[in-house]
Amino acid sequence: MRHTQKVLRILRVFLDHPDQRLYGLDIGKMAGLKTGTIYPALLELELSGWLQSDWDPTPLAGGQKYRRRQYWLNPTRPAEERVQ
Repeated sequence: MRHTQKVLRILRVFLDHPDQRLYGLDIGKMAGLKTGTIYPALLELELSGWLQSDWDPTPLAGGQKYRRRQYWLNPTRPAEERVQ
C-alpha cells in the first residue's frame, strides 16, 4: 500500500486513539483533512487490513437522517506492522 500523507495522518489519529471507535467526520477533524478525502482513504485502509468498520448500532436520534459508520484499528494486525 502506498502511504500517502493523508493516509499517514489518518493512521496517526488511530495510533493516538488505539482503543476508540471513531466516525469519519471526527477522524477528518483530528487529521486536519477535508471531508472528500477522508472516506476514500478510510476505504483504502480497510481494504488493506489496517482498519475495520461497522455501522453504529445506536438508533437514529431526533433529526438524524443517516446511520453513521464507525472505524477502528484492526486488532489482529501485528503490532510491529502497525508502527511501521
